Amino acid sequence: DKAAQLFVVDLIAAEPVARQPTADPEGAAHPVPTEDGRAVRYVRGVGPNEIAQEIATIDLAVTEPGTGEVVVRPGGSVEALTAHSTGLLLLSVSTTDPTDYTARTCGLFHWDAGNGRLARLTDADTVDIDAAAGPPVVLGDQVLVAVQHRGPVELRSVPTTADNTPLAAETTTHPFAT
Repeated sequence: DKAAQLFVVDLIAAEPVARQPTADPEGAAHPVPTEDGRAVRYVRGVGPNEIAQEIATIDLAVTEPGTGEVVVRPGGSVEALTAHSTGLLLLSVSTTDPTDYTARTCGLFHWDAGNGRLARLTDADTVDIDAAAGPPVVLGDQVLVAVQHRGPVELRSVPTTADNTPLAAETTTHPFAT
């Protein structure tokens, strides 16, 4: 059993050949291309338990497989990545303790490529995003996420400028959800 890695295939070439840019011992997942398309940001495990993860970037022009450069360590597991004009949006469970199952919620975070700051957009106590429903979707200055709310999963919009914002019961679902 080998850890999952990323592969690049030039589909325009006369003879398409798969190249492997990553060789991360704990694997690579959730690739998101940079805006210029020359590199990819991805999630990789840290250590044998893979509870802690980090986001790395690797140039797609590399000729030998390698490990990417770390851009952010969110302090937990990363469930999904989405590109954003100022960096990345990620769904993450903020814990690295494999025995801590009490009230763990999956939140929406924004990593700013300009200043390297990682900020939680949703409240840790009242918002639990259902990462299995898919990655965050950017629509202008809003991010659509699937939130578990008293049983059902609802599509909610979160402002990209939010800061630990609770999604109160009176918050309406996004118009696209109706």
